[in-house]
Amino acid sequence: MRALEIDPQFAPAHAALADVWAVRGWLGRLSANLPSDDDFARAKAEAQLAQRLDPTLVEPCATMGALLFNTHQFAAAEDQFRQAFTLNPNYAVARYWHALLLWARGDLEDALLELERAERLDPLSFSMLEGYVRLLAYTGRYHEALAMNDRASAVRPNVPFVVAERALILLGLERKREAVEAARNIGRNLTLEPRRYGD
Repeated sequence: MRALEIDPQFAPAHAALADVWAVRGWLGRLSANLPSDDDFARAKAEAQLAQRLDPTLVEPCATMGALLFNTHQFAAAEDQFRQAFTLNPNYAVARYWHALLLWARGDLEDALLELERAERLDPLSFSMLEGYVRLLAYTGRYHEALAMNDRASAVRPNVPFVVAERALILLGLERKREAVEAARNIGRNLTLEPRRYGD
């Protein structure tokens, strides 16, 4: 990274690298070709270095929270997210990852509130919209889930798993014919671009 060639102590660059390694690690869980454990270790090292270099940065706190949550260290993850919110309560990524932690712990109402905050802070983030759709559907709030699914589809059309979620939501609403039609659309007009993460 050019920034670190110029200044090896530039904390925001280390924070950005932490996110890169973390996302690569999560993608590695979906593919046997990527060594996710090594990537998570690198992400953690970069995040911790960024925190040491500049304790006022919110990004490495959020990344550390996500990494700790990823290894089921929920209390430590919560501490990192709390620190992130103290530094910047409007950092949408921290709100989103914190919502996933709350969901994993079974705190569904609090998770929905966090996802609502995240979505308000970054209303065009496909990842946040899609996460919100999943949790609304999981909690049986199908009408809201369908509206949010429409918004996610508007941000990024023809994503297969979003179309599939729509079919499942319509089933939850007992709109079976529409659900079947949505399911048939999963294979039509697919984008061939790889999914972009973290936007």
